[in-house]
Amino acid sequence: MKISHEVKIGFVVFVILALFIWAYNFMKGHDILSSSVHYYVFYDDINGLEESSPVTLNGYKIGTVSRIGFVPEKTGELEVRLSIEEPVNLTLNTIAEIYNSDLLGTKAIRLITGDGESFIVKGDTLIGQIEIALQDQIGEQLYPLKEKAENLMVSIDSVLSIFQNTFNSSFSKNLGESVRHINNTLGALDTMVAKKDGSFAGSMANIESITRNLAKNNEELTRTLENLASVSDSIIQSNIRSSINNLDQSLANLNSILLKINEGTGTAGLIINNDSLYYQFTETIESLNLLLRDMQMNPKRYVHFSLFDRGKTVVVDKNSDNKKSKPVDK
Repeated sequence: MKISHEVKIGFVVFVILALFIWAYNFMKGHDILSSSVHYYVFYDDINGLEESSPVTLNGYKIGTVSRIGFVPEKTGELEVRLSIEEPVNLTLNTIAEIYNSDLLGTKAIRLITGDGESFIVKGDTLIGQIEIALQDQIGEQLYPLKEKAENLMVSIDSVLSIFQNTFNSSFSKNLGESVRHINNTLGALDTMVAKKDGSFAGSMANIESITRNLAKNNEELTRTLENLASVSDSIIQSNIRSSINNLDQSLANLNSILLKINEGTGTAGLIINNDSLYYQFTETIESLNLLLRDMQMNPKRYVHFSLFDRGKTVVVDKNSDNKKSKPVDK
């Protein structure tokens, strides 16, 4: 059977188109002849991820990103399809994390498997997240330092303003005059020291004389200090501590006695705190005074020293200080 020239041309064109489509997809990371498994991940921001970006597991490439597009519902999320070529088992909580695969910022996806015995199946959705870039981490660390540096610059500016306002022309003039006064004072001091017959020279001579006297009497001063040290040692070694302890004990006993008296304990406490004893004691003294008066006025009542009795007896009235006499029949 003879094949026509047109059929041959058509077949060649078909083969060329098929090879072109396969090469195009292969260059984009899509091998249409391979039996890959597809999974899906949703991101709010893919951070520069592109199609044909590698997908790795434990650092080993197991697939590529085969497609990136917006969700049809127009929620703003991006749908990323992963084509996994290696036969791996991924758990249900596997995370698809976008990260920088090199220093140039090339994006890739790495799969982080979790713990579990259940595995995902073809077409399931993975958990998506984005790794914080190194520059973002550095920025987060440097931001507080930046704020502190700005505050420090403001403080330095304020200090410089204060110095500028302080060191004005009048201050510089006053400072120069003060320096001149100091120079004049130092010059006068040099002149005073240079003179041999001045008051300063006399003071120095007196100090030198005192120093010589101290040097001459060094032995006597040493003995005096030794005597003072021995006296101090004697005082320390004496029985002062025991005397102080005895005095403290005596004061404590006195305090206890006064406390008992104040509380009305004992005879002295009863006498001091009980008013009835005071009034009884007063009445006893008053009765004793009346008795003494009666003995003075009527001694015969108590002592009979005469054979004759005149028949009169003086009676002392305790309600009155007047002396009354009346006859008493015997």
